[in-house]
Amino acid sequence: MEIAFIGDVHGKIDLMYSLISDIRRTHDHNVDSVFQIGDFHAIRDKDDLKHFPVKEKYRTLGDFPKYFEGGRVPIKTYFIGGNHENNFWHSQHPEGHELIGGLNYLGRSGIKNIQDINLAWVSGNYSKKDFSESNSKKRKYNHFTKEDLDIILHQSNGEKIDVLMLHDWPAIRELEKHISGDVQNPENL
Repeated sequence: MEIAFIGDVHGKIDLMYSLISDIRRTHDHNVDSVFQIGDFHAIRDKDDLKHFPVKEKYRTLGDFPKYFEGGRVPIKTYFIGGNHENNFWHSQHPEGHELIGGLNYLGRSGIKNIQDINLAWVSGNYSKKDFSESNSKKRKYNHFTKEDLDIILHQSNGEKIDVLMLHDWPAIRELEKHISGDVQNPENL
């Protein structure tokens, strides 16, 4: 079993799969699955662009419409939400959903065993305000909350997590300060 973890593709999905194809061919690796860590941009059409949380000049469809129309992706792909996603569509499936054949949005947060890997994830990025105001109607879907992290802690039941997927790296130290007193079993993360 070989997997690839890939960061922000911002709608350049053809390029992502081309890179995987190059890895398979030039390095003789049989990549079974792709784990994409946010800013995938599963934007189906121009109506989705209306709900896309970026400035107007950055609103582009990207490559996803052709995969959506074709109904499948060339390699099993799992992704979490980033801070620039089609939240209109993803918020309809907070627990995760297979969007098209082989393409799985994992959901807001959770733990799942995929290909013998205990994978935990949290979609979105850290915002001090939204982290604290998780029940607020003003909360942005592209920010994770304490509730999202609590889901992981409760689902782990003390089991080891092999991989934690987060979209947010720069603010992770700020998050660590924010929750340092709240985490019951930090060795499980």
